[in-house]
Amino acid sequence: MADKSRQTLGIELEFIVFYTTPDQPAPAKDDKRYGPVLECPHYSKIPLPPGFEEDEYDYPRRKLEATWVRQKVADVIASAGFKSKASLYAKGPEADLFTLWNVVPDISVRLPFDFDQAYMPLEHVGVEVNSPVFVAGEDAFKEISTVVKAINSAFLTTVPPVCGFHVHVGRGHKPLEFRPVQRIASLLWLAENLIDTVHPGCRRGNKHCFGMRHFSNLGAALCTEHAGEHIDMLGKSRHAELSLDRVDKNRKKPTNYKYNRPLNVTDSQESTLSRSFACEYLVSFWEPLYNGLSAGVKMMDGVRMIFNSKDIEEIAHLTSFEEDRRGAYNFANLGSEQSANSPRKPTIEFRGAAGSLDADWIVVWAKICLALCGPAVVESSDDDFYQLLYDCEQGYYAPHKYDVFDLLHDLGICKEDINAVHGRLVSGRYEQEPGLAFHRPDDTLDCALDEGFEPGWQRRGRDDVYGTWPEHDDLPSPSWDDNDNSDDGSNGDSSQSVETYESSVNSVVDGFCSLSVQEDNWSTEPQQVVEWEPMLDTQGSTIW
Repeated sequence: MADKSRQTLGIELEFIVFYTTPDQPAPAKDDKRYGPVLECPHYSKIPLPPGFEEDEYDYPRRKLEATWVRQKVADVIASAGFKSKASLYAKGPEADLFTLWNVVPDISVRLPFDFDQAYMPLEHVGVEVNSPVFVAGEDAFKEISTVVKAINSAFLTTVPPVCGFHVHVGRGHKPLEFRPVQRIASLLWLAENLIDTVHPGCRRGNKHCFGMRHFSNLGAALCTEHAGEHIDMLGKSRHAELSLDRVDKNRKKPTNYKYNRPLNVTDSQESTLSRSFACEYLVSFWEPLYNGLSAGVKMMDGVRMIFNSKDIEEIAHLTSFEEDRRGAYNFANLGSEQSANSPRKPTIEFRGAAGSLDADWIVVWAKICLALCGPAVVESSDDDFYQLLYDCEQGYYAPHKYDVFDLLHDLGICKEDINAVHGRLVSGRYEQEPGLAFHRPDDTLDCALDEGFEPGWQRRGRDDVYGTWPEHDDLPSPSWDDNDNSDDGSNGDSSQSVETYESSVNSVVDGFCSLSVQEDNWSTEPQQVVEWEPMLDTQGSTIW
């Protein structure tokens, strides 16, 4: 049971697991850089789990194989020593199991048909893994890291651009108070462009994680011709009076990290490798609904509107989106009317991160989400908080004065974790991971990322995977300014090129055909065997 007085968190991981069946030829055993290929029995030999229903629009074979794969994921988590369960459905009371790792289906996580051909004879299943509720701390981070590494070791996986990585932050089943929510929302409004720096381009303008400035009701209020009317209507602040008179406007930058790519990411249509690649996965991107601020309106006016909100529901409305679109920062689960037994989670949901199975990054991003709702934001003095807001506003207009590394420092993120963020950006890992053929758990910052499987390899030679690749390639090599002829609204102005690899495309095929099918060191007898059982409602009170 989570401690009500401390921060709690939960994570949601989305990824693809590859497997083979007896009627398909299996790749040869060789490549140790990836997890093993799962060997699924013939679907006629898979026992029907309780509650299984055949879908007239789905093939029973694929559905049974998918349930079997998800059960294996739950078994591996149990083998690592943690409670887990595989559920038949993604939603409903059976999925509200906040005390264990819950493995559920995710039909949105899949490969386009052409990529199916590129991966043949491998089959694939989209998987979502929801963590239990943790009290924030080292024990939670250790368990999360252990589970992710267990998945990496046991399965051949990938995290294409259709995958997301969500973090929920709350205080157990105790609703967050009004004043902290005001502060968190106002900081995220000002710091959004800095935070976006650590995420790949495929997450900006993405319909699953819209940004506040371009799509929210607050953005609409400040980016339309009636913005002045909204500002004039503001009454007395329900926060302490916002004053920047005592901030240090000449404060020295807290950090001095070097990064050769512009940090002020404000254009959701910026052309990047991951964004170009996401278009081939049929990921939908939107042009900004609300772009430039109206004349005479400052970003700080958004903070004034949040400070003048009367309750949490109003903040949730300001930060929400039309037509139930989901934002990168979701406040919709908050509210004073929630009961202890509510199936909703009284949390702030961070949806901006791309899917990942990089255990180190998953832990670091979880820490950042906690810090964005942590003591430096909700417990600091008004003057210290206003200084943070002022610095973030400076970072919006002049990122050379205040960047994401400065923000992480001021939030209390340790130097080691800031170094990890910096290394991830400099290495290009954050942009390349969504485009890699397979996830590689042993990547380090000083080695080539998936050498032999350069980003975007699936878009080549789909008709002849086991033969010889075409000697010519009509597609340009991936680069930061590569629009790939996709209609994503990109302008292709970026000039930084992606690292290229010396290995030929033939070595790509050779490497793919030599994937390992061994079980590695995983025990066939998990410490906690997870059996299929009827789904029951959670007993006791909901703690999210």
